[in-house]
Parts: sequence; C-alpha cells; structure tokens
Amino acid sequence: MMRSLGIDLAAEPPDTAACEIIWLADGARGRLYTDRLDDDRLLALIGSADKVGIDCPFGWPQPFVNAVVAHAHGQAWPGRGQPGPGHRRSLRYRLTDEIVHQQVGIWPLSVSTDRIGVTAMRCAALLDALAAVGQPVDRTSDGRAVEVYPAAALKYWGLPHQGYACTAIMPLTPSSALWSLAPSQPTSPPRRVRAIRLNGPMSKAGSTYRAAT
Repeated sequence: MMRSLGIDLAAEPPDTAACEIIWLADGARGRLYTDRLDDDRLLALIGSADKVGIDCPFGWPQPFVNAVVAHAHGQAWPGRGQPGPGHRRSLRYRLTDEIVHQQVGIWPLSVSTDRIGVTAMRCAALLDALAAVGQPVDRTSDGRAVEVYPAAALKYWGLPHQGYACTAIMPLTPSSALWSLAPSQPTSPPRRVRAIRLNGPMSKAGSTYRAAT
C-alpha cells in the first residue's frame, strides 16, 4: 500500500485543501481534506504520506534573490546596463518556469512578482519545518515532497486546464471520494495520474495531484 498526498496550498489555512490517495492492490481510494489545514495539520499529513505534491513554488528565481541581496547591501543592481525586458524576466521566472513554458506553452505565476509569493513564504516555512525534524526536501523533486503545477499537468495530459478550479472534470459525490484509477500493474501506482475532482469547496488538489518522480 502506498499513500500519496496532494496539497492545494494557500497563504492561509481556510483556503488550503488536500487530497489523499491510498493505492491498493485492486485500485485506489481517495479522501479530501477541506477543514482548517494549519501548518501543524499539514505537517502531520505530510508525515504519513509516501509522496507529496504541493501546488506552490518551492523557491524564488536565483537572479531575483541575488538582486535583492545586492540591493539590501547597497551594491550595484545586477541588471545595471541591461535595459529591456530580458533581465527583468530573469527576475520574474525561474528556470523551472521557463522549461514549463517551453514544454507546455503556459506561464506559471511569477513567485517574485505575483501574489503567489505570499503562499510561497508559507511553503518555505513548511519545508523548513520538515528539515528541522530530519526530513529535508530536495527541491529537484528527488524526495518525498515535490512541487507540482496543476494547470500545466492537466494541459499536458490533454484535459481541460482553464477554470478547472470551479468546474469538475468528472462529477463524483462527496460521499464516495473514490477514484477508479486501477493501474495496469495493480500493486504499483503509476508515475502520472489522470485525476478527477469532486464538486464542492475543493480548489485544486483533488484534480491535480501527480507524483512527479
């Protein structure tokens, strides 16, 4: 049995949700968590999972970090003598974001210039809390927790990726919380999951979890 967890992280607990998938020999079953998911609750859920996908950037663009550090120390702005949008784009988007755009054709939200940066601060605190108890996170996706991008995953799989947070891809009743996702090898969960979402207050986790290994 393998336990997977997808977290639709938000800056505050009331807007955060999670989806758990338990892989069994004959298929899988899922459970939604839409109650108040504070940091302690999230850390407990993460601790019980074998693989965790978090819908939030795990870091900031390195050129942005360097620029802020230089500015704070009164040093020359790294973009000095580089007019135009090219340098500014390097401050807005990570290499990860650039590759996603190349592969899928859509831009992730900019963690350095968009409101998602507030959520990323909470994510950084969660990752630090994991490291503090001996569970450091490898931000290259080689560990238990990985960064996921729901819209890009859905588009890559050929599923509707616009407005998915409001419209269910496949209707299910909340009481079932059940996925018919039996993999071709019943005892081995697939690397990617064509997922579905329950109607209700759930935002993303139910429709977008993927094991990005």
